[in-house]
Amino acid sequence: MTLLNLAERCEKATGPNRSLDNGIRLATNNGCAFGDDPSYTASLDAAMTLVPEGLAMGFKMAPCQRAHAMLATIGEEWDGSGATPALAICAVALRARAA
Repeated sequence: MTLLNLAERCEKATGPNRSLDNGIRLATNNGCAFGDDPSYTASLDAAMTLVPEGLAMGFKMAPCQRAHAMLATIGEEWDGSGATPALAICAVALRARAA
């Protein structure tokens, strides 16, 4: 599965999803051993490990709304949203990695 497909799945997810966590691990090979799937879609700390170094991050979430995250560097910008902050960060980080 491509990083962009995973980003779309993060945006459509209604909450943490272990299958999605596994897909992210497989696509990013984020230093995890087989079966050692971080809870990217549930944990802010785990989601933040997906963010490429050197990017500026913005985040907003109003009550009763979806979370929105933005990553940027000079000349490039990516957006993502999700039902939770962790899902929004996963979506935007995967888009930035795909670029």
